[in-house]
Amino acid sequence: MNPSRGRSLACLGVGLGWIWCAPLMAGTPQAPPPTVSKFFSTPAILVNGTATVGLTLNEQSGFEDATGVTVSDALPAGLVVATPSNATNGCGGTLTATPGATSFSLVGGTILTGKSCTITVEVTGTTPGQKDNTSSAPSSTEGGTGGPSLVATLQVLPPATLAKAFGSPTIPVGGSTTLTFTVDNPGPSALIGFTFTDALPAGLSVATPNGLAGACLTAAGGVTNAAAVTATSGSTSVSMAALNLAAASSCQFSVTVQGDTFGVKNNNTSALTYDFDGGNFGLIALSSAGASAAVTVNGPALAIAKTHAGAFQQGVTGEQYTITVSNVGTGATVGTVTVTDSLPAGLTATGMTGIGWTCSVPPSVPGPAALGCTSIDAIVASASYPPITLTVTVDPAAPPTVTNVAQASGGGDPGTAVVASDPTAIGAVSITQVPTLGGTGLAILCAVLALAGWMMARRRRTP
Repeated sequence: MNPSRGRSLACLGVGLGWIWCAPLMAGTPQAPPPTVSKFFSTPAILVNGTATVGLTLNEQSGFEDATGVTVSDALPAGLVVATPSNATNGCGGTLTATPGATSFSLVGGTILTGKSCTITVEVTGTTPGQKDNTSSAPSSTEGGTGGPSLVATLQVLPPATLAKAFGSPTIPVGGSTTLTFTVDNPGPSALIGFTFTDALPAGLSVATPNGLAGACLTAAGGVTNAAAVTATSGSTSVSMAALNLAAASSCQFSVTVQGDTFGVKNNNTSALTYDFDGGNFGLIALSSAGASAAVTVNGPALAIAKTHAGAFQQGVTGEQYTITVSNVGTGATVGTVTVTDSLPAGLTATGMTGIGWTCSVPPSVPGPAALGCTSIDAIVASASYPPITLTVTVDPAAPPTVTNVAQASGGGDPGTAVVASDPTAIGAVSITQVPTLGGTGLAILCAVLALAGWMMARRRRTP
């Protein structure tokens, strides 16, 4: 029998040199029990973050495999098996690691003689604090139950946070407000190199002057290294770098932003990146979610439409276009609204008028000609100015199709002029052809007319 594989024997000397050997009773442990060591993949995670916990089991005897290996791990409060658990098992047997559970276990594993094997499970930190984790004493069929494992520690940290807020929920186009950022470190150790970028949404920009100010910019209080903040006037981004903030501290800074176009401006920062001072573990790189805020920029936005009815006719006076200017923005118009109309060749303006509009029509000038109307009336959002009627005369030689273009600008709309085009069909004048007579026909006609005249004269002379 190979003693490295069989059961252990007990032998006694019995007179005359005889030796009597018998197997020990089954279940009597002869090999030492397996040992276990424990580790976490990282020394620290954020609340709701994940880390891998691993157990390495060792067979100590060096002369037989350890079978029926069993070990369990009751996680400390604030740690649970992650979803998914992403468990790995290099020890055989059955590894149970149910997502959301507060423990995991191995049953029926095998460790080859003189070797080791490892199981791993991902865990989630649900509450902040130091998590000291000790597994049960491992056991095997051959070696029985050993001593407890070493303690492994995981720090679960509350994340650093960034809050942001606009000084006013609404501003007018061209108006400004403050945008304030608040950095908070609720954790038990310093944050190093706190960094983020805020790309402003379309229609917002850093004002002139930028109004940059705040405690994050000065090394005082909880700020151990002043932040480097970039907020260039006229640009569309704000960024922070190199802020060092002591444990359980916060700081603020603000910039002034202006509304360039109307609408709701949803502003989101990038993810926050920073290092956690892990003491003996050194700096630990972490990242947490950015911040969001919104401001509504109210202002006018002009729209223009131009229409006509049916086809125009060559040589006709009194054909008409209708021009309508609307406010499709979120705020009332401010100041003068100007409408211009460039008549194409073939049309001549004879009149341009509208209630509340002051219009100018060059007298008897055929197209192309620049016509204009202005209004200082204010109209609210989603409303329209009274329509403008443009009356024209169509030249007898006007082409079959012309395009009339009108545009509107002003009224506080910061955008470029809005344009409306109206292609117009021109009908030709109908001419009836009169037949003509040749020389012979004309002679006959003259003879007939002469004969008719002679007969009428003779009738008058007859009594």
